Amino acid sequence: MIDYYQVLGLTRSAGIKEIKAAYRRMALRYHPDRNQGSLAAEEHFKEISQAYRILSDPDKKFFYDLSLNQPAYIQTPPPTRASAPRRRTARYRPPAMVDPRIDRIGNMWALGFLFFTIILTIASTAVNSHFERKRQQEMLQKNILLFEDARRDFHNGRYKAAIVKMNNMNFIYARDKDVFSFKEEIFRKVRSVAKEHFQQGAYWSALSYYRLLVENLTYVDKEAYYQIAECHRELGNFEAAINVLKEVAANGMDKIENHVKIAGIYKNNLQDYYYALVHYQEALNMIEAQYAGMYGKAFAVVMNASRVPDIHYDAYLGYAESLAYFGDYDGALSAYDWAIHLRPQNPQGYLLKGFCTLKRNDSETACECFNNAARLGSEEGETKVKEYCK
Repeated sequence: MIDYYQVLGLTRSAGIKEIKAAYRRMALRYHPDRNQGSLAAEEHFKEISQAYRILSDPDKKFFYDLSLNQPAYIQTPPPTRASAPRRRTARYRPPAMVDPRIDRIGNMWALGFLFFTIILTIASTAVNSHFERKRQQEMLQKNILLFEDARRDFHNGRYKAAIVKMNNMNFIYARDKDVFSFKEEIFRKVRSVAKEHFQQGAYWSALSYYRLLVENLTYVDKEAYYQIAECHRELGNFEAAINVLKEVAANGMDKIENHVKIAGIYKNNLQDYYYALVHYQEALNMIEAQYAGMYGKAFAVVMNASRVPDIHYDAYLGYAESLAYFGDYDGALSAYDWAIHLRPQNPQGYLLKGFCTLKRNDSETACECFNNAARLGSEEGETKVKEYCK
C-alpha cells in the first residue's frame, strides 16, 4: 500500500494545515507545466494529487489511517528438522462403525446452520445498506444546507464564512458542478475586491483578502503572493515583503522576477545597494543563461530583443544604478547599454546613462543620451539638454 504521508513528506501526525502546505509545495515542484516532457514528474504529480485527495478529506483519511494500522499477517515458519516432533508409527485400527441415523441428523444440523448463516448475512447486509443510505441522505442534506448558507454569506459580503462552509462540505457533494462553479465565483470575487481595495490604497484590507485566497486555494497563485508582497511594501513592511518573495522563489516559481522584485525593495525602499546588487546579479546570471541556451554564445547579436520580458530590462537598469552607486561607472555603462538594447524606445535608460557619463566628465556622450531621452518624450531629458548641452 502506498504511504501517502511519505509521498507528501509528512509524518502520520500531520494536521490539515501541514497537509495543505505540503501539497502546495510538492505540487508546485512537480507540476507538469514546470516539468514538461518528464513522465516521472507527471506520475509523481498524480501521486501527490491522490495523496492530497485522501488526506485532506476527514472520512477518507480516517479509513486510510485505519488501514495503515492493521497488523501485518505473520506466517509461522515450518518447523526445522531439529524442532519437528518425532513421528511414531501407528498401528492400523479399523474405522469405527457409525450409525446412519446419527450421520443424517448431523447433516441436517449442518445444513440448518448453513441456512441460518446465509439468512443472517442477508439480513445484516440489508440493515447495513439501509443505515448507509440513511447516512448518505443525512450527509447530502447537511451539504445542501451548508451550500445555501454559503450562498447567503457570499451575497452578504461574508466571503471568509462562505469559503469555510464550502470547505466543510463532504467531498462527494463537493464534486458537483454547481458547487465547483460557486467556489470559483467566490475566489474571483475575493480577488476582485482585493484588487479594488489595493487600488484605493486600503492595503491592510487588500492584504487580508489576498491572504484569504492563498490560504484556501489548492494551488499556488503567484500573482496573489506578489500582491501580498506589494501590500507589505506599501505598508512599510519591507522585510515581510522580501520574505514573501523569497518563499515564492524557494518554491521554484519565476526566480528571475522574484530576485528583481527583492532587489528593487532593497534599492528603492531600504537604500541597501549591497543586497540589491546581490539579487540583481543573481537575476542577470539566470537571464544570460537563458539567452545562451536559446541563441548560443553570440546571443547579443542574434537575439530578438522585442520578445524579452520587461523584467529583464528592469534587471539591467537596476543593476546599472547599483553599480553606479558604488562608483563602478564602467560596469554601470555596460549595463545601461544592455538595458537600452532591450528597450530602445524607453527614455529612462538614456537618461540614467547620461547621468552616469556626467560623473565620468564625458559631457559629449551625456548630451547625446539626454537628446535621445528628450526625443522619446522625456521632460527631464529636455531639461538636461538645456542645462548641459549648448
